[in-house]
Amino acid sequence: MKKNFLTLLFMFFCSLSFCQNYKFGAISSSSVTAKSEGTINITDKNVSIESEGKIFNYDLVKNVNGIIYFTDGVMTHFLTVTEQKGSKKGFDYNYMINYQMDKNMGGTSVIYWCKKIE
Repeated sequence: MKKNFLTLLFMFFCSLSFCQNYKFGAISSSSVTAKSEGTINITDKNVSIESEGKIFNYDLVKNVNGIIYFTDGVMTHFLTVTEQKGSKKGFDYNYMINYQMDKNMGGTSVIYWCKKIE
C-alpha cells in the first residue's frame, strides 16, 4: 500500500515538472550483458536509480543537449538517453541509457536497456 501511494505521489509530481521514468530489464558493462530489473527516474532536481531493492539518489547538475549531468556530492557523472528498439536477455526495450561514471573512477560505462514509463 505504501509503495502504491509513493508511486502515485511521484507520478503527480512528475506531471508538474520535468520528469522521465524508465524501467530496465537488462544491463551491459564491459561487453557483458545480464538480466537486471529496476527503474531510473529523472526529474528537474534529481536522478534516482532503483535496483535490487536499493535506491541511489543523485542531485541533478544540469540537463544540456540530451546529456544529464548529476552528482553524488563528490564526483559528477552523466547519462545519455537514446531512443533505440531491440531485445536483450528476453527484455524488449525502446531506450538505451548510457551511464558514464566520472573519469576519476576509470570512466566506467553501464548501459541500461529500458522501456519508458508513461
